Amino acid sequence: MGIGKIHLVCALTHGNLDYQAYGFDVGVEFPPHHPTVPNMSHKIDFYRDFRGAVFDYADVANLYLVRQYPGSNVYRAVFPAWDNTARVNERALVVLNGTPENYEYWLSSAVSRTRADFPKKERMVFINAWNEWAEGCHLEPERKYGHAYLEATKRVAEGSSTKHTFTHIGKHRNKQYFIKPVPRAPEATAVAELSAATIRADPFAPTPVYERSMANKVAIKARRGLGLLLRPFPGLRQRAVNLFLRVFDDRK
Repeated sequence: MGIGKIHLVCALTHGNLDYQAYGFDVGVEFPPHHPTVPNMSHKIDFYRDFRGAVFDYADVANLYLVRQYPGSNVYRAVFPAWDNTARVNERALVVLNGTPENYEYWLSSAVSRTRADFPKKERMVFINAWNEWAEGCHLEPERKYGHAYLEATKRVAEGSSTKHTFTHIGKHRNKQYFIKPVPRAPEATAVAELSAATIRADPFAPTPVYERSMANKVAIKARRGLGLLLRPFPGLRQRAVNLFLRVFDDRK
């Protein structure tokens, strides 16, 4: 009577890489937690102050594909894309090149390695996530790629994927780009803020990118300095920065 033994799975997040230390049966990766890869944020000019991190999709995926854990049984996990600006604003973690092609290769590699690492055992691969819209992380159909993430998942599940490497890597070189804000609708929710972190440095994005002028680069450096100087006074800081943008902003 009753249910059988409960299979306890520990999400490896927030510094925890050892599921056994907490009495769990197995662990499951939770990318992009623990992203010890190069931060590219210093190569990108943002429309707003940014204190988060920007990673390349291939760097994060390769990190997870080769990562070793103290326990012998950890389920692999992948994500299609990531940008949680809507949740944490300027502290966001943004992953460039989260395209269906790159996702398909990562998922295919995770499946292949799981089959090789755990023969005759439970072999599961997790996908994060179905509909995490506030983190730019979803398999559901959307305007930019349509059903492409779902179609990529289907090919991997059927064993028909032909991806052998990451298709999209890095960003445009020798140029600087910024984020062009999208006006809010009156009924906009926090999810609408995702538009504020759409990184136009992605060379594969269909929306045109806008290159800064030299005068604009100087103005933005001055604005950042003003923001840092007035950081102890949030209200005054915001009013001063807004006024600065109205006077000097040439990105409209």
